[in-house]
Amino acid sequence: MNFVALKEARKKNGFTQQDMAEALGYSGKSGYSCLESGKVKISVDVSLKIKEVLNLTESEYKDIFLQ
Repeated sequence: MNFVALKEARKKNGFTQQDMAEALGYSGKSGYSCLESGKVKISVDVSLKIKEVLNLTESEYKDIFLQ
């Protein structure tokens, strides 16, 4: 998992952590922040939702989640 690349992809797409939390159905940004910092493991389902929200290519997805 490449947490730096995830953060960069989020910022590149103009999303805040709050935006991501809302898109993923979290009640606040702390839930997403824990994912992005590696404090909480990201499930396959959540990684695929992040891929969709950030409109990641297959290559970008692999670079972030399959490292």
